[in-house]
Amino acid sequence: MGGVTGAALGYLALLPFPSRGEFVSGTLPMDITQGSYGLAITLTVIGAVLASILPARAAARVDPVTAIGQ
Repeated sequence: MGGVTGAALGYLALLPFPSRGEFVSGTLPMDITQGSYGLAITLTVIGAVLASILPARAAARVDPVTAIGQ
């Protein structure tokens, strides 16, 4: 959900800038393509999955009696 929200906010933030076809010297061209948003959302999901799996694996290796004692 965060990736989709971020992509939507990013799209809205880039709307005031001229597109690649309207590029004029001295301005900043923006190329908004669907592939870029798909890649951004995919990388966000992969990062979130890794950020949740790695700590869970480490916690699963801890002895429950030791964890309760802390």
